[in-house]
Formats: sequence, structure tokens, C-alpha cells
Amino acid sequence: MTGSMGRDQGHRGKVPEIRTDQDTITFVLTITVREGTTAKLVLRCDRDGGIQASIRPASLGDPD
Repeated sequence: MTGSMGRDQGHRGKVPEIRTDQDTITFVLTITVREGTTAKLVLRCDRDGGIQASIRPASLGDPD
């Protein structure tokens, strides 16, 4: 199956970076925002069930 971005959506991507501390767990996923351009989707889950999400634009020198 081919998605609207021209990539096989059934293909597994990279494993997310997972960070933990006492009160939160954070997942950092590389996402494609345009062909050849990536950003980071950051999902932070706290102990009380709250979830925050943000997108960090790719920076110069970012290997992803």
C-alpha cells in the first residue's frame, strides 16, 4: 500500500528514542514532513496520565 507521501506506509520506521525520569516518559520520533525533510515528534507522558505533544523542526546538522 502506498500512502499520500509516496512511501509504503506498511514499512517500519526507526525505533523511537525513549527517555525516562522519575515522573515522565518521553518518546522522540523522527517524522518526514516533506520528501527529504524530517522533524521530531515529541510525546511526553506524565505519571498522572497527562500527555503533551510537540513537533521540533529539523535543525542543521541533524542526522535524521
